[in-house]
Amino acid sequence: MSQLEKKPHEIESLFHDREYSYRMAFVKVLVKKPIQAIEVGSFRLPEASEGAVLDLPRWIANILQSMGSVELQEDSIDSELFRAVTRERIHSNLQLNPIREDFYLRLREYLHRVHQSAESDRNAQQEYDRALVSTHDLITMRIGKILQLSALSSIPSDLFTKITPEERMLFEKVRELVNEWRRTLLID
Repeated sequence: MSQLEKKPHEIESLFHDREYSYRMAFVKVLVKKPIQAIEVGSFRLPEASEGAVLDLPRWIANILQSMGSVELQEDSIDSELFRAVTRERIHSNLQLNPIREDFYLRLREYLHRVHQSAESDRNAQQEYDRALVSTHDLITMRIGKILQLSALSSIPSDLFTKITPEERMLFEKVRELVNEWRRTLLID
């Protein structure tokens, strides 16, 4: 098996590990309906009345949100996606707009949720289609910039503050290949 054939598993593994951490991370929720105290594994969900704000693991918050019991207290990813696409178009080829470290994880979760709703809701299907087009646009623009940056002899000092861990892995793998190609080409 060549080195290139092993690479996808590293990327898959990174996504899997980050997704697990993302789901276990705590998120603030606003209680919309009273919640009874309950133990879920090693986590104890406290009793909460309407209007209370709780910190819950995201996976529990998502279940309670789907039941209509809570509302997540974070920026909407669909508006964040639109802003990211707009900003990426404005920046030059070698400038990346900073995005949150968990951006792709939140986006992936959002796309999955909207896709499920789209099966029975025409408006959700249109929302999903728009989000998918914007996602492809954003990924294409950011990958293009990452590829250009990976070929530079020196990288911008703030690059790693502007990219996600998934993009960093892509950058490092491509940069490694570019540098190996250069070394091979320039050997006397």
